[in-house]
Amino acid sequence: MRTKRTSLVNLNQNPLSSLPYPNIEAALLLMLNLIMDIGAIKKAVRSFRSALDSSHKQFGPEFSDFPRGCCGAVAELLAAFLKDEGLGTFAYVSGWREDLTMSHAWLEGEGLIIDATLDQFENQKEQFLVTLNSTWYNQFSARREHRVDGDFRHICGAENLHCIYAHLIRKICEDTE
Repeated sequence: MRTKRTSLVNLNQNPLSSLPYPNIEAALLLMLNLIMDIGAIKKAVRSFRSALDSSHKQFGPEFSDFPRGCCGAVAELLAAFLKDEGLGTFAYVSGWREDLTMSHAWLEGEGLIIDATLDQFENQKEQFLVTLNSTWYNQFSARREHRVDGDFRHICGAENLHCIYAHLIRKICEDTE
């Protein structure tokens, strides 16, 4: 597992440094870094979700109908994993539909939305999503909660999540060997 995020773009040895407009150079570098980060984040989320898919039945009643009904816990676990992988600190976001018939939780950060339980919704084809497009998530605007750091390790009483997280990390390590 990576412990520190590294950038493949070096500002001192950048072929774009000869551009006459430094703001364009900065924008292009930011875009390039974002594209690389999205790829690394998708790879990490895919590994995380694969570990969940093969292990969730061991995690008790909260995960009995996985992926339904466990988006909050999964978002908190994923936030810890992405942080430990050196991919950033992501905020935990949750909300309800205006009619209060359904809630959902996901991660946000650096303009990205990361949702590891998207497939709990019948009209969604993807298991998980890493996107810049917030349109679908706008439906969960009522009673919106936002925690700057979604990592569960900041929450008092999350002992069960510590055990689940340790199991998931072991599973991910086994799967990458």
